[in-house]
Amino acid sequence: MKHSIKRIISLWSAVLMMLNIVLPTGALSDGNEAVYQSELPVDLPEGALSPEDILGPGVNFGVIAGKYKQKGHTETNFAVKEFEMDRRAIEIFIEDTDSIPFYIGELVNNTVFWNGGDTNIDFDIYINKNQTHKGFKQDDHRNPGPDIHDAPYIQYTDLDHATNVYGREKEEINAYVEYLLNYADNSSQILDSKPATCTPTFRDQWDKTIDLTAPGFPTSGTIYVDCTNMKNVMKQDGWTIKKYEDQTVVFNIKDTSGTYLIRQLQVDVKNPDGSHKITVKSATSQKDQDKDKNRNVDKYILDRIVFNMYQFEGELQIDTAAGIFLAPKASVKQVNGAGAGWVITRKTFDSPEIEFHFYRRIRPYDAHVEHGISITKRFVKQ
Repeated sequence: MKHSIKRIISLWSAVLMMLNIVLPTGALSDGNEAVYQSELPVDLPEGALSPEDILGPGVNFGVIAGKYKQKGHTETNFAVKEFEMDRRAIEIFIEDTDSIPFYIGELVNNTVFWNGGDTNIDFDIYINKNQTHKGFKQDDHRNPGPDIHDAPYIQYTDLDHATNVYGREKEEINAYVEYLLNYADNSSQILDSKPATCTPTFRDQWDKTIDLTAPGFPTSGTIYVDCTNMKNVMKQDGWTIKKYEDQTVVFNIKDTSGTYLIRQLQVDVKNPDGSHKITVKSATSQKDQDKDKNRNVDKYILDRIVFNMYQFEGELQIDTAAGIFLAPKASVKQVNGAGAGWVITRKTFDSPEIEFHFYRRIRPYDAHVEHGISITKRFVKQ
């Protein structure tokens, strides 16, 4: 359900959100909408959950993390307490919106935030007020940017779209990031507590298909998968989910430690009458070169597939997989191929030499509001 909540987040609420909030007993949904306490979810609606239902305002950011460490080009925005990058471009390719937000508590290790030349929308960058130095990429003599030794700073190549920089107190930005993390953490806990409605079994170690269209499965709603037998399946390239279009699938992974690899997946989507609709693989096209493919990943995977790892404190590895990766206690690392969707962790999201893709089309982010007010009042849930 796409709920509509217009409450403005107050600074005081943001402070409260930084505290450990225990989910209260008895605060349950009537099934029609989410239930909130101190602006955080304590129960989720029934039906097929959407990314907005699960992430709230965090749906606007491809990465929400304590730290995001990127080596090489990337194609996502983010809300993080620390950002580290090796002087490569950030380029965003989004439709149906004019601008995209970034929230950065601090650029670390001489990081340069570079809005690359192929970006197709405005950047709204909310950053530590001591790191707002901005200039055109210095190898262009028309408008030399800051000296390379002046890092950290913000540079841009794109002249057709704005690179807007708004300085804020570091603590204020971190409070907002903490709120987004707390929101996702609560949702992860709620999902983790749901009883399994599917416990897949497999013929042998090479079997890599989970069928949610078999008799007994509803054609719509949220399916909660017991992942006891899924670890060997998810690490196989091309593992497959057979599902109806209107099913949301939550993989509740109960592992607590070690390494957990999720590789490229495929969804075979059926219509409610059981006829075949489409087959989509999770690999996405760089720089949105194949728009139709990326739209299909967005619609049939990003909108519908959730990897929930509320209890996991090891290392989640993503290899060309796509979906919502809820891993609040884990370290997250990309390996081999670019992932897509959302990554949420209180620890570090490490992306060495591999970009992360965020091609979400529709956002509740509102760039057309007063820029001078507190960032914690600037976002509204829609």
